Amino acid sequence: MSDDVMGRKYSEEEQQALRERLLAVKEREDLTWEKISSESGVKAGTLSPWAGGKYNTNGGPQAGSPIAERVERWLTSRQQRATIRAAAPDFRFVMTPGAEDFMAMLANTQALAHISVLTGAAGIGKTRAACEYKRRSPNVFKITGSKFLSSVPQVLGALAREMG
Repeated sequence: MSDDVMGRKYSEEEQQALRERLLAVKEREDLTWEKISSESGVKAGTLSPWAGGKYNTNGGPQAGSPIAERVERWLTSRQQRATIRAAAPDFRFVMTPGAEDFMAMLANTQALAHISVLTGAAGIGKTRAACEYKRRSPNVFKITGSKFLSSVPQVLGALAREMG
């Protein structure tokens, strides 16, 4: 253990409660001891026996306190991150003015039963807008042109695969 542990003494009951929380998170999220170890700073070879209540406590019932403190910090930090992620907006797609234009064009294309070709400079949001339109709209199929779609049969094959 390094000196980042404050030295709080945990009773055996507090340690047992932390063990139960740790094991519940490990099972629920299908985490490995190695993953928990790398995130918590407690060696996997120490963490597993401590969690199982088999940690060598020759130093008395509070010998596991430094481990308990790190586990508690890890659990608290994990809960804080989950709370922040749950409240954070979803930035996978941002409706920019360009995306609005693309979405309107795609809606018109779908309403008029036409095929559209969306072109423009790299990085202006064509692919993201098309993917978002497909996600929001029923009966939409999207293929992306590339050098491998250089003939009509290849394009039709890609479209057939997209349509299933």
